[in-house]
Amino acid sequence: MDKLLKNAFKMQIQSKEGFEFEEFIDELFLLKYGVDNYTPIRRNKDKGNDGTILPEQKILACYAPRKYSKTDFETKVLGAANKEGDFEKYQKKLERQISKLGNVC
Repeated sequence: MDKLLKNAFKMQIQSKEGFEFEEFIDELFLLKYGVDNYTPIRRNKDKGNDGTILPEQKILACYAPRKYSKTDFETKVLGAANKEGDFEKYQKKLERQISKLGNVC
């Protein structure tokens, strides 16, 4: 990718936060994968899933707080002694859903 395009992306990414950042990521992934291969997820009550890349079976989680702190990010994603992280929560939920499917089949 040429330097001009890299700088344009960098400026766009740095200027976005919260839902604006999620919308920007949705636009990028829709351009890359198309509407048949990428599903944006609603803003609220998405249970940590901000988009799904269908052919790769990957789920996106966007995080763009107003003020970034590496410690806050790690606590949000990985958890802490007294707080379960988003990754673990999502993993447990997915395992429960897969288990239910196994009982149905």
